[in-house]
Amino acid sequence: MVHYEQESMVCTFVLRDNDFEYIDKEKSFKLIWSLFKPMTTYKDNILLNLKDGGLIFTVKRNEVGDEEYYDLCNILKDKIG
Repeated sequence: MVHYEQESMVCTFVLRDNDFEYIDKEKSFKLIWSLFKPMTTYKDNILLNLKDGGLIFTVKRNEVGDEEYYDLCNILKDKIG
């Protein structure tokens, strides 16, 4: 689970074997891994894009810390490439 503040909004990502869940105070999404394109990184940011181009989720290294960022990269590479 990744939890951090983004522009004064608390966001939570939950990574499970079969799905990805995003939760903030306004909305929540639960998406199966096959809906995602392979993970990309850009300037210490993890970018999670849906295949249909509808949503993009971003995780910034400076918001989650180095260890959690690299752990997350490894998990996501395993899940979506």
